[in-house]
Amino acid sequence: MLGCAAASAANVLRGNSARIEAPGGMIYDSALSAKMDMDVYRNRDNSLIFALGTQSAANGVSAISLAAVLAGTSAGSVVKIADRDIYAAFDGNRNRIFGVYQAEDKMPVVLIIGDIDRNDALKWIATLRPAGN
Repeated sequence: MLGCAAASAANVLRGNSARIEAPGGMIYDSALSAKMDMDVYRNRDNSLIFALGTQSAANGVSAISLAAVLAGTSAGSVVKIADRDIYAAFDGNRNRIFGVYQAEDKMPVVLIIGDIDRNDALKWIATLRPAGN
């Protein structure tokens, strides 16, 4: 029974400004975190990266407007997470996926780079929250 409970536990990545559930096996990368100025987690073979940070909501920036910019103009798309103030941006040019959580001051943001199914990315992005929530 103990093994079943551990297997179903969520893998929560925690950053200074955001938290998100993610696939198992992600480890914190302090060198990449310093380089990107975000909290960066990666899997052991470096095929998947989750980077957590924030974007200021100043000057009329909203989660949807930021997601639209991050999606780019060619082959990009924006998806609203149902029943949440979270948007996912799929950048068609660089195969990067962004998640943005609507907040009044600092909006939590996640950048996902690597080999991940679109539906899996949406599942994880739906769990994006400010660090304190």
